[in-house]
Amino acid sequence: MKIGLFVLVNLLSMQLLFAQKTVRKNVQKSTKNYTYSLKVTVTQDYCGGAAPSPEMLAQLRSPKPFAKCTLYVVDFKGAKRGTKILKTLITDSNGQSMIQLPKGKYAVLDSTQIKPFAMLPSKKFYTWDEACLKKKWETPMATVLLNKTSFAEINVYKHCFYSVECGNYNGPLPP
Repeated sequence: MKIGLFVLVNLLSMQLLFAQKTVRKNVQKSTKNYTYSLKVTVTQDYCGGAAPSPEMLAQLRSPKPFAKCTLYVVDFKGAKRGTKILKTLITDSNGQSMIQLPKGKYAVLDSTQIKPFAMLPSKKFYTWDEACLKKKWETPMATVLLNKTSFAEINVYKHCFYSVECGNYNGPLPP
């Protein structure tokens, strides 16, 4: 009986020892994550009618934090961006957000860039330049080579309805 108990204890000890070595190997192979901090600001055109004062123009052109801005992080291989969303960033009231990612190259996209490209339909006062829209859709808002803790700043420029990027507006202007 003592021999049977001795054998059982030895077998259990060997299994525990083997299990500890396996866990250590798995821990050593884990991927290190780096912090990517992003600040998003916004500037915009003057969209009123009467000529603005120089102070008004300066205020609109001065970057302000873009709160609750949602952006998406995907892989970026060569000149091609991935389609699988790895992380979603939502900025705080200061326009800032942080994520953890392993070493690699990534692209930051907005909500229009995560969907398949679709040509905008022309409407009563708008016509669109398809080549320009496609290039804008293909170009990430930012790219980052993450091999250490990184910081980036992106400015989102808001156009007026009558001065849209990649389009022509042929309607009435504001009074």
